[in-house]
Amino acid sequence: MKRWQSGFTIVEVVLFLAITGLLTVGLLAGVSAALRQQQYHDAVQSFAGFIRDQYSRVISIENDRGDRDTCPVKGATNDGARGQSNCVVVGRYVKSTNSEARSFTAYPLYALKRSGVWTYSYSESEANTYTVGWGAQVRSLTATNTIGRELALLIYRDPDSGQVIVRTNDAPYSPANINNFIRNMQPNGGMYTADLQLRQREFCIYDTGWSVGQRLSVFLGAKAGSSEAVTVGHATKGCDNEATA
Repeated sequence: MKRWQSGFTIVEVVLFLAITGLLTVGLLAGVSAALRQQQYHDAVQSFAGFIRDQYSRVISIENDRGDRDTCPVKGATNDGARGQSNCVVVGRYVKSTNSEARSFTAYPLYALKRSGVWTYSYSESEANTYTVGWGAQVRSLTATNTIGRELALLIYRDPDSGQVIVRTNDAPYSPANINNFIRNMQPNGGMYTADLQLRQREFCIYDTGWSVGQRLSVFLGAKAGSSEAVTVGHATKGCDNEATA
């Protein structure tokens, strides 16, 4: 009597391998998408944490300047122990390092009162650099809902009133013209409208190579006075224009 051996036909084997391959590809694609999503969320939270840290450094000022370090404000005395100089630390200045806005540089902001008027400056030698996680980019959404490639952020405590003030701009300021920032002026000296630099600002976080679904932004509250004013939320429609920024 002829005996039949059980087994799989070539067609069945091919179908099995094809289905298994498709499932594997789908699984890997899902894992990759989930990983990109997590990396994106990490980048957003990292940038928000960086901005909150600048707030904290203003609320609890730490003067790391040595006794022999030169104060960047012209006319300040630099001799004497810490706390005895007429050059005081009042805040933090942050600017993007290039048009890609993947990294930022933060500096202590110094102030000096001369003839009843406060003068401000910062030293480029005291820079602290921060890079946005996973190569993400930051775009600043301006008051007119246009995307700014560059970002300048100033958080400082008014030496007279003690109020914490936050200003943002779409162009950086040098140590020589940082006073224009505080005076609500453009770097070149042109005047802004009354409260343009004090309005709520949205920072769009993105990378055109990612597919992350709902895009997120970091929001900086208008006339914010504490680190709680830095929040993360869904991006507004203005951030949809980042591809052409």
